[in-house]
Amino acid sequence: MLALLRRLTPTAAPVRGEPLASPTHGPSAPFPADPPTDAQHRTDRCAVTVCVRPMTGAAFADDIAACLPAPDGLVLLLADGAGARGCRAPRLLLGTVQRAVKAMETPPTGHDLAAILVAADAALHKADDGSTTAILGYLGGGRLTFVRVGDSEAWSRDEDGPVEISGGERNQRVGAGITDPSPCVIGASTDPIVIGSDGLWRYLWPENALALLKLSQGRSPAAALASAVQSRWGQLTDDLSVIVILPSP
Repeated sequence: MLALLRRLTPTAAPVRGEPLASPTHGPSAPFPADPPTDAQHRTDRCAVTVCVRPMTGAAFADDIAACLPAPDGLVLLLADGAGARGCRAPRLLLGTVQRAVKAMETPPTGHDLAAILVAADAALHKADDGSTTAILGYLGGGRLTFVRVGDSEAWSRDEDGPVEISGGERNQRVGAGITDPSPCVIGASTDPIVIGSDGLWRYLWPENALALLKLSQGRSPAAALASAVQSRWGQLTDDLSVIVILPSP
């Protein structure tokens, strides 16, 4: 079995400049349609499942999780809104990412991903549209390149057990006006990667989450983790979003 990777390999500091597509924010900006709450995608080397569950009794979740086709791979976004406008910021961020992906002609670099979050951060802050955590990544070419802002986390395992691979800026939020994320690169692995908001990790230990993936029995692995939290606690006391990356045999 391959070892987990080249653990969290930070690239050079992100370049501040124009994003791949300009964000549109403000009171008149329409929300993009929410991605499916349960979805499955595939690249040439990985299967990706996505799941979002709102807090029990809530009409919809503040969380967003999406997997978008991009040149030679997939762009992944997981965001968890914070504060009184928690539902607005993730959806505006999703719109920014969708426009950026549409403008991509080549696979994005870590600098490109960082620039998208920096631009969205400035726009959300200027328009006072709330704030959100974010993990934005590109999966392709046998690698996962990503940037993280906030307390959503990504976990995998190595020879010694579960290992957090999130990196990034845990104590910031996109929309605070100070986001300056550093890209990380994760190399090829035979082990799964689980990306989740705090609604997952607050109630499910990483080792349990990784073990449960083996028991999903053909179900969506992401949905299986969400159901495990709900089954254990009887209800969801927080919004929950999950992206699971399973390497192909």
